[in-house]
Amino acid sequence: MKQLVVRNMIEANGKGSRRCLACGTTSNMGRRRYCSLECRKRLHYKLEVRTGLIKALNAKYATFYFSDVMIILDMLLYGSDEIFSFFYPRTPGKKPSEDFSSMADMLGNIWWKEKKRTNKRYLATHHVL
Repeated sequence: MKQLVVRNMIEANGKGSRRCLACGTTSNMGRRRYCSLECRKRLHYKLEVRTGLIKALNAKYATFYFSDVMIILDMLLYGSDEIFSFFYPRTPGKKPSEDFSSMADMLGNIWWKEKKRTNKRYLATHHVL
């Protein structure tokens, strides 16, 4: 089963302030993972829509996490012991889930372009990785 896990990056000083896993806000978080139910649902919807990329790349597990400057997507493929990482710069003023969607769209477009060129799924996957 394909899994997509979300985690926050801990700050460099090691204290790790609480952030919403979807939008990255730190205000009024307390001990919660998400700032609101709507924020959590919006993130889950965006992740559900983007699972086609995970399936196309034949990933067993995938996780994405973010800081103030970067979004990182890590994947472990079936039959592989290597973790493949994709880095995407954060856009100021956008939520992490929106930046993740942009990164997934970009990777998906690269995959589809190569798939149409070669008519082979495995070649498109190797091209993206």
